[in-house]
Amino acid sequence: MEQRIGKMVLQLANELIKKRNEASSRFNLTAGQMTFLVFLLRHQDRPEINQLDIEKEFGLTHQTVTGIISRLKSKGFVICSSSERDKRYKAIRPTSQAFALSEELERLTQEADALMTQSMTEVEQSAFHDLLQVAMNHLMKPSEARNPNDR
Repeated sequence: MEQRIGKMVLQLANELIKKRNEASSRFNLTAGQMTFLVFLLRHQDRPEINQLDIEKEFGLTHQTVTGIISRLKSKGFVICSSSERDKRYKAIRPTSQAFALSEELERLTQEADALMTQSMTEVEQSAFHDLLQVAMNHLMKPSEARNPNDR
């Protein structure tokens, strides 16, 4: 069998981004911006989230995260202040505008995931998640690899 897994993963990612872009566009957000915002909203109980936390969470470069945070800030969805943990970074917090969309953004995120796995059983979904994690761990640097039990 010819291996086309990489191509399929790229196609899957592209389709997921397309669906999330369609869903988030009514809020003047891109899929990436929505993903960051949902992350911030889900972790609002943390004392602080800074840019480095986001870089590590999503495996993105400093430049990419800076750009997305800058656009979220200009749209009024986040505020940045000096980090208490690391003065080199800014603490990033969602604004009241972001909190107002919290439930809707969470729903859109869950719908996109559900669409992707709708014909899978719970066992298949769990296996799919675990296999994706294994593949990611092989591609990431050892220090970035995640525990497959982190969901």
